[in-house]
Amino acid sequence: MSSYYECKRCFHKFSQKNDIIRHMSKKKLCIRTIESYLIDEDKIDELSLTKHKNKDTSKICNYCNTLFTHTCSLNRHLKLYCKVKKEQEEEEEQKKEVQNNEIEQPSDIVAYASQLNPNETISINNSEINNSNINSNNTINNHNNNINININLLKSFDEDWDVSKIDINKKLILLLNNSKFTQTLENILENEVNLNVIIDSTSDNGLVYKDNKLINMNIKDIVKKSMEKLHKHLCDFHQDIVKPNDLLIDVNVLDYGLETANKKYNIFKNDNNTQNEVNNYIRSVYNKKNARSIKQCRKINEGF
Repeated sequence: MSSYYECKRCFHKFSQKNDIIRHMSKKKLCIRTIESYLIDEDKIDELSLTKHKNKDTSKICNYCNTLFTHTCSLNRHLKLYCKVKKEQEEEEEQKKEVQNNEIEQPSDIVAYASQLNPNETISINNSEINNSNINSNNTINNHNNNINININLLKSFDEDWDVSKIDINKKLILLLNNSKFTQTLENILENEVNLNVIIDSTSDNGLVYKDNKLINMNIKDIVKKSMEKLHKHLCDFHQDIVKPNDLLIDVNVLDYGLETANKKYNIFKNDNNTQNEVNNYIRSVYNKKNARSIKQCRKINEGF
């Protein structure tokens, strides 16, 4: 096609304006990609209805010859997924290590070696082998450390949140708070490693970081899983306070806080009207953090 229109939510292309208008007018909107969140929401429709002249936007990976239509997709492939590139880089790295580990031997090394008995020669070879194993283990350990650092940049949505920055006094306040679920979520999202949800304010979908990638998820499912995790953390807060009870709080007061948390969670699970109301509250909390969540998720999506 000589010209086209491109939906700035899903980046699907259309040759006719009527087609993209029909696409944008559907009751159930298309699912946004991570790149879409870089565009101001109030400009998405305007940009989607802008005609583009067709250019050769095909991009080919020079390593595996895979074809891409967007530069950002090619870059992400190169940074995260291209196995051929990774293998070539590892080979080059190994060659560099071998070159760096080469030691210049004295000119009379052959004559010197001939004076050694077999046991000494074997001992030297074993020493070299052991040193090689140590270097190999150190390389593996360093690689594993890098993996751990990258993983710790963002918690997976199917895991518990990191609450290490919430101290015992704050846990007490949250447990006894009338809005304990939303207030706990707001405090949890102050920690950047927990910013693993992006909310689409124009549809019933969002993105979550899970299984080392960003995936689409229905808002109701996001809220359901969030409430499940929030309830678990509130139960843990109760135990963290009761066991040592360093704050000298009446146990009956703490038990009442836990009892109300259990009651609210059970009502949420069994009452549709409550679920709709909670969906709005939880969605609002996530939406406040959208800008920071997008920035955090893009670090993962683009290979840091």
